[in-house]
Amino acid sequence: INDIAFKPDGTQLILAAGSRLLVYDTSDGTLLQPLKGHKDTVHNDAIQCVSYNPITHQLASCSSSDFGLWSPEQKSVSKHKSSSKIICCSWTNDGQYLALGMFNGIISI
Repeated sequence: INDIAFKPDGTQLILAAGSRLLVYDTSDGTLLQPLKGHKDTVHNDAIQCVSYNPITHQLASCSSSDFGLWSPEQKSVSKHKSSSKIICCSWTNDGQYLALGMFNGIISI
């Protein structure tokens, strides 16, 4: 497990486990679902970080070479490539921006 994040309403816990995202119900600890992309794997590499937007509940998941932005219902994802290895991520408190911390010392917003 590389990272974990609670959904802002506290009902779910997301685990970044290898190249998979696992969604657990916090009330009883049951696995609700593994998150999957439209037709294929979202991340080919291990997921380094996950972060929930505190306002929209959109989930960001980042691997070393790309990141995914999940719909609040976690039914769809938009994938984006990165030119540098992503090691951490965080949304601003107002949910307007996602910061990506890169291995090369650069922060991308």
